[in-house]
Amino acid sequence: MTMKLYVPEGFAHCSLEFSGAALPTAAAITFGVDHSESSLTPQQVGASISAAWTTNIKSTITPDVTLATVHVKFGPMDDGPFVDVAAGITGTGTGANDAPVVALLVRKNTTIGGKRGHGRMFVPGLASTVATINGSVSGSDLSNRNTAWNAFLTDLDNGNTPMVLLHNYGTYVNKKGEEVTVPPREPSPVTSLSVQNMVATQRRRQRR
Repeated sequence: MTMKLYVPEGFAHCSLEFSGAALPTAAAITFGVDHSESSLTPQQVGASISAAWTTNIKSTITPDVTLATVHVKFGPMDDGPFVDVAAGITGTGTGANDAPVVALLVRKNTTIGGKRGHGRMFVPGLASTVATINGSVSGSDLSNRNTAWNAFLTDLDNGNTPMVLLHNYGTYVNKKGEEVTVPPREPSPVTSLSVQNMVATQRRRQRR
């Protein structure tokens, strides 16, 4: 058995898929949501995410990047419903886009310690004027983006689609050649989002 993403009933795996002149090979970021306290359809979950993106994040993304589609897959992974929600939300931020490999790194925080207690999103659409010569994000811009991303998180909560961290389960072979079994773990609520002060890179976004 290989490692798989555990998405039980009442939760969804969401993929935000991007296009645009700054993304010759496209890009995506992912996170989970908890819809167990509502009767929302996958289409409505996608609409909730699109609305939160428009309100809070669109203005931080350059016009060279568009949130094209929100893919929502309800658990269980084997037979849960899914939908691709057309978004077509182009960024309205200022400045020319940095290279496709350069991304804003946003950390998903939970109350769990260790590597399993946090996740990351490599967000495209970063203007070249945002990062300093040493690859750090300027102080005022870092503060504004932290505010925007945590407002995005709050809007997901208010839309009955709070963000969660999804976990992998299954078996893998460690560096010692030993087989390790990881049991399924319930999704963990994301308590905050932290924009990292250094930009990150995703080489696959520029390779052809």
